[in-house]
Amino acid sequence: MSDLPAEIIEIIYSNDSKHIKLARILKYIVDTYDIDQSKYYILGSYAIREHRNISDLDISARFDAFDKLPKEHLGIIELYNNQIRWFLDMTQEYNKVDPDATDFSIEMFRKCDGEGFPTADYSLGKLKESNALDTDEFGHQFMSLETLLKWKKEMNRPKDAKDIELIESLLTNSTGGSNNSTDDSLITGSNEPIMRGTSDRGFQFSHLALGLLILLLLLVMFIECISDCANAVYEHVWFHLDL
Repeated sequence: MSDLPAEIIEIIYSNDSKHIKLARILKYIVDTYDIDQSKYYILGSYAIREHRNISDLDISARFDAFDKLPKEHLGIIELYNNQIRWFLDMTQEYNKVDPDATDFSIEMFRKCDGEGFPTADYSLGKLKESNALDTDEFGHQFMSLETLLKWKKEMNRPKDAKDIELIESLLTNSTGGSNNSTDDSLITGSNEPIMRGTSDRGFQFSHLALGLLILLLLLVMFIECISDCANAVYEHVWFHLDL
């Protein structure tokens, strides 16, 4: 008989992918223990969860959020690599779904303000200030792809090499196909292309027609002015002749 809550066991046996199960379990935990989701973020490879297998969640949490975690019955609190860690290992239960799985766990590290791993640049406050976090569908904050690339290069562990290559490829593909031209469908809101040549010629023709009309009106006004002057001179001459 598992010691895990029925809600977590139900998630483990669901048809969701592995990373979705982990995210749902984390959401269950933060909801159950009333943890403010703005006070923690998922570090590590969560940003590439759609592109490679994710077996665990590593979380950096502010001390006041961390201190709401259960002290018994669910997970353990221990000292790990000189850090205070809450660790929930669910691998044994998950093996009933996937016997080949070697890890299925969530771990959360207690951090003070301005404290991050491996440096203060990765503290929650610093990452928020630099807009370096994204948010998933469950409200979990996590390192953006660009932040994750910087973090993995700084960690520079042997296991990070393939992830660095993957992230660089993803970032290149996300920007490499763009150019200075704008997609017509984005402008019009439809899939029909804009007939730029026809539109431009029509625009030029309308301006030409307007110019000619103005010139014609000026010519008419000029002729009327000349005519009025001629009539005035004629009337003046005849007036003096009559005298």
